[in-house]
Amino acid sequence: LAAMVERPVQDLTLLGRHATLQTIGPVLEAHLGEEMLKFRVAKSLLDDLGKTKEAGIVPQVLKCLENRGIEMDVFLVTAAIKACRKDGAWIQALQLLREMAGHGLELDTIACNAVMSACEKACEWSQAVSLLSEMAGHSLKADT
Repeated sequence: LAAMVERPVQDLTLLGRHATLQTIGPVLEAHLGEEMLKFRVAKSLLDDLGKTKEAGIVPQVLKCLENRGIEMDVFLVTAAIKACRKDGAWIQALQLLREMAGHGLELDTIACNAVMSACEKACEWSQAVSLLSEMAGHSLKADT
């Protein structure tokens, strides 16, 4: 599985942070084809993108996967949020968290903690505190 996503991750990284759905789609199609529609392949792709310095493109990759028919669930969106966290892409992580509701997904502790961690890395304390307050409103507890 790791070998399967290695080449698309390299090519996506070359596209850089300003990649668009129009540039991401052909890369995924060329390397993964129908395999990208499998949850474990999509999650592995997102996990590996988090190990690069271009995790800012993760939201576009996730949208591309969704446009190609993969069903969004809390595990896949959380994998995307964690990928953003690793690169300190707190704005993208927060954006993905906000979009969870649009997919009919409820906030969960793991996703919220990953966003708070991304905010912490970027010294965005007010965002982290705001999210902590929001979590309390959803009866979620942050990791301490």
